[in-house]
Amino acid sequence: MYTLKDNEKLTPVMFYTEDALIHGKVVTTKIVRINIWLRSDSAPKYAHILDAQVISLTGNGKSMKFDEIFVPVEQTIAYHAAPSVEIELDYMENEPNRHMVPIKAVGKSFLTFSGENRISTQTEFGTTLEVGRTSWLSLYNVAISTPNMPQMRLEVPMLLMRPEAFIFAPLA
Repeated sequence: MYTLKDNEKLTPVMFYTEDALIHGKVVTTKIVRINIWLRSDSAPKYAHILDAQVISLTGNGKSMKFDEIFVPVEQTIAYHAAPSVEIELDYMENEPNRHMVPIKAVGKSFLTFSGENRISTQTEFGTTLEVGRTSWLSLYNVAISTPNMPQMRLEVPMLLMRPEAFIFAPLA
């Protein structure tokens, strides 16, 4: 089993690929803010996850356990800190000219994220998607589900997702 270095920490996380959910404890340096980690310059090529469970999202819900795995960040379509982890959000509540818009994002395997995206009050969500050049989109107050696993329903304050991996539906 991997031994943490003095400058490292473990944080419970959930990573999503197009066909799997990976739950475990990611190894990062102590200064990393996990909720924005993959959007930062310190993002690795592979997320190093200990005590990992890999769950199929393709309809059967089968799972495998591993003491240690390396998940290609390039194949990661979304991730968030586990619901039990307290995080600091990446925006200021009283920031002027910004508001939350409710959206639903649907990915492969009908993985669904229902939440809010923070955008300018001067634009709409579609325009934000079109002109945005970000690799990771923040979604807040998120409910996560998939019809392939009806028992799976999670709620998290924030997740990062790759916009190109999802279909978006603005909600009224």
